[in-house]
Amino acid sequence: MTGAPKTATVGIAQWLPVPGQSRRNEETARAAVADLAARGADLVVLPEMWLTGYDPSRLAEHSRAAAEPLGGPLVTQALSNAQWWVMANQCGDNGSIEFLGGSRVIAPDGEIVAALPRTGSGEVEYLVTEVKLAQRLAAARQEAGVLLSGRRPDVYQL
Repeated sequence: MTGAPKTATVGIAQWLPVPGQSRRNEETARAAVADLAARGADLVVLPEMWLTGYDPSRLAEHSRAAAEPLGGPLVTQALSNAQWWVMANQCGDNGSIEFLGGSRVIAPDGEIVAALPRTGSGEVEYLVTEVKLAQRLAAARQEAGVLLSGRRPDVYQL
């Protein structure tokens, strides 16, 4: 059995998903995933609300449709647990709000490893970067060791 890879390539696609057009948004996502795979991405990240789009008048409905369950894989407080963060943002103008992108990959020690520019273009944009998974995690966890050793997950509640 081999250990965890020392690096992985992260790919981010940012664009403005169209509210009420889930099929179109899914097609854009599928094309983005294929394009990022062709660019060598091992991990692909899509924008928030990528499937449903963001319509302020239907935000609650769309949020419920796209939200993960409480018991799902969403990891809270990633930085305080010395974990990688990948933030993919929407970009473009949907007629009432301009989204500015600025997607980024943040290392467990808080360093911004890579970022897309803040832009309101609405065009699909890509970020592909290599991250030193094991090395950066080990260093951040060693540095945060005192904090992490006192955690009490048995008393955590939502």
